[in-house]
Amino acid sequence: MRRENTGAAGWKRAGVFAGMAVLAAVLSGCGKGAEADFSLAEPAWTEEQTSPAEPARTEAQTSPAEDARTGGILEAAAGNWRLAGTKTEDHLKEFGDLQEMFGTGIHEGSQMTIGADGSFSFYLGIVLGGEGTVREEDGILVADITPYEPEGRGGSPASFAVIPVTEDGSWYLTTETMGETMYWERLPGTDGAESGQDGQEAEMAVIESGASLPASYGKILWDAYSQGLLPDGRPLDYRDEEETQKNSFAICDVDGDGKEELLLKWTAACVAGMGEFVYGCDGEECYLEMNEFPEVRYYKNGSASADWSHNQGLAGRVWPQNYYRYDPERDVYESYGSMDAWDKGVMDEKFPDEIDEDGDGLIFYLMPAGWDGDYNKRAVKDGAFYAKWRKECLGDEEEIQPLYRALTRENIEALGFAEP
Repeated sequence: MRRENTGAAGWKRAGVFAGMAVLAAVLSGCGKGAEADFSLAEPAWTEEQTSPAEPARTEAQTSPAEDARTGGILEAAAGNWRLAGTKTEDHLKEFGDLQEMFGTGIHEGSQMTIGADGSFSFYLGIVLGGEGTVREEDGILVADITPYEPEGRGGSPASFAVIPVTEDGSWYLTTETMGETMYWERLPGTDGAESGQDGQEAEMAVIESGASLPASYGKILWDAYSQGLLPDGRPLDYRDEEETQKNSFAICDVDGDGKEELLLKWTAACVAGMGEFVYGCDGEECYLEMNEFPEVRYYKNGSASADWSHNQGLAGRVWPQNYYRYDPERDVYESYGSMDAWDKGVMDEKFPDEIDEDGDGLIFYLMPAGWDGDYNKRAVKDGAFYAKWRKECLGDEEEIQPLYRALTRENIEALGFAEP
């Protein structure tokens, strides 16, 4: 018998502030900060940059002609990319870190996909993103997109530059945002991607053919797209079809059971209304395997981690997370526990130095499954213990990279699901 797993998303959204109050009373505070991947936003053109074809390069940046990987920028750049958070923060000039630059919404997920045929798409957080094309021009790439939100309303520009560079022996793509250089790194296994390909040929074959996909997946997608309803009748934070297209979905075997799951990522909503829903199917019976905040990472050993929706405590250098292990008997993700932290740099009063054995100014709160926001159930540990605890759940942390597509009529129909 299967049981639907709604994870810790409900506590995170509705009770996170109450949880913070409990922690403050018990421990004189706890912490949260950002270490998630970040992504592309609108480039800021300087006076010297008169068009996307005329970006200014720093001394550390090399043109594709100077790069060892010359021979077609578009061909070399095809694939999926994510922002290299640490690399980008090392080069920030006006901001201390990416969280200061973008706020907490930056952690909600991002991806830039470049097709060898010139197709292009990206998403970042809540409003930044769009789809269109990319072309080679004067030694760089220029993306022309239809943004999810126009630049004047806080969204993305319709055109911006994507510049290949080589630094420290590594190849990156860079973009300009708020006068800062954003560094993008390639996701593993995505070299030379065809249009929409993410290096997982088996998954793409299923997506492109529509074969073996349960009809109920189509119903879930159409109900979400046109009515804002989940299979159990729960309403999503729904406005209209135009807004709905800012959400996304993926078809991918994320739990390792040999069958494709449907991942519905709902981000076009207020924070409390956001969610990522993982559905499995047995014949025509579909069921919820996990419901989390839409910043989920899936691992090849069948585990998953998910960032909390808020990060307003004292961790400073880390982001609180929930952890899951897949239960093949019940075909759901079961909670493994949660992590929060305290960064001494955020507040040093009463910091437990005796626990901080490595002296890095960080200690971790490890909560067991079923803790339900009760910090009294925590274990207070140093980084080495947390690393071991995390490895027991995630293994070698080999990530699966689902290919998310915008929740549009065309993308649903492309899977063979005709509109009802």
